[in-house]
Amino acid sequence: MPLIEPIILSDTDTSEATAVFEHWLTQPAILWVVLGTDSIAKMAVDKAEELINSNQSVYHSSRVIHATNPSLILEKLKNLTVNPKLRTPIKWDRLDDYVILSISVNTDMIGAIVLKSKFPNQPRGYINRILRKAAACDAV
Repeated sequence: MPLIEPIILSDTDTSEATAVFEHWLTQPAILWVVLGTDSIAKMAVDKAEELINSNQSVYHSSRVIHATNPSLILEKLKNLTVNPKLRTPIKWDRLDDYVILSISVNTDMIGAIVLKSKFPNQPRGYINRILRKAAACDAV
């Protein structure tokens, strides 16, 4: 089976980044959007890619989108519905504080988002959590 590579959005062209992001919003997949290019973002991309390409079928319906310059898709992200069960609201003006978020398949709802400060402690655990939260958005 061929490896499923991350989708890397343009870091300079807003139209291209937005078009690719919008395309993936129409696909039957839970999206894991990794924000930025620092070492924690690289860790998130690597762990997500590893899980998607593992033998565990729970991950096969997910895709990684690497938004190397998240500001290019910020307006699109802000226009998505956010899971009302999030413990704290997303601080859009502090997007650099986050590393990864999940978007549900059918409702295009942001299921969960993870702070950079927490992610390195349990990368797999946080990815599992955002996967479950995105899936729960569609189960309602």
